[in-house]
Amino acid sequence: MLAIGLHENVPQDVYFADPSERPSLSSHVAKVLLSRSAEHAQLIHPRFGGTIPEKPTDEKDAGSIIDSLLLGGGADLEVLKFDDYRTKDARSARDTARASGKIPILAEKLAPLKVAAEKIRKRMPVDFSAARCQLTAIWESDGCPCRARLDSLFGPDGGWLIADLKTSDDISIASAARTIFSYGYHIQAAAYLDAFETLRPDEAGRVKFRLLFAEREPPYGVLPVDLAGDFVDLGKRQWQRAKMLWAQCLATGAFPGYPASKTVNAPTWAISEETEVSILAAGPTPF
Repeated sequence: MLAIGLHENVPQDVYFADPSERPSLSSHVAKVLLSRSAEHAQLIHPRFGGTIPEKPTDEKDAGSIIDSLLLGGGADLEVLKFDDYRTKDARSARDTARASGKIPILAEKLAPLKVAAEKIRKRMPVDFSAARCQLTAIWESDGCPCRARLDSLFGPDGGWLIADLKTSDDISIASAARTIFSYGYHIQAAAYLDAFETLRPDEAGRVKFRLLFAEREPPYGVLPVDLAGDFVDLGKRQWQRAKMLWAQCLATGAFPGYPASKTVNAPTWAISEETEVSILAAGPTPF
């Protein structure tokens, strides 16, 4: 178990297993808690069995590997000297690596990822070597145990900055407001700001959160994204609600599922669209 504070050199698998004294709330668990139910959040939580792990994909692996190359202290790689996974031995080696918590990568596929990481590094507006990277934060806020893993923390010279790296094939889509909302990056921002300001109350109000989007393919575009005030406020409200719900679940030992029923209102845009169509269908207004 880790004490409350900011910790360096915590292995990735230790963080994901939740080293908090009590089952803690992360931004990922919060997103599931708010978008689905407490029952779903409990089901994915490592301290309650974590029975629904995220399925590994080539895209997720590539992102984790580039993160590790740029930030250090991240994914543990298992480089496999096979041409592909068509043979039984290759598949067995891949599965063994997964089972041991490592990311399997074919040797020929690692080289272009190293190139991508170096190209991205040169285009980044920040120098990760000047930051504290892969920090594990353990804190309690409003009676709720929380945890987060900060990609990078810069400061205090020039102000405090929490920068989170996101890699994608197309950052024009990845950085769109709808994508940021659907992935809960605004909740992540709120959680990370809460972590820093709770652990460093003397620096409250002096820290910023920034998303750094980068493309894994040429031309290796990089796009820093700051969330506007209304987006940050939305994230803070949702993170606050998630903390309240998670603390209540821990206190009662009950993790409710979906409600018995709910009433769904028609979307405002659909009503507006139908109104416009109806007006046009009625023809010109008589005089």
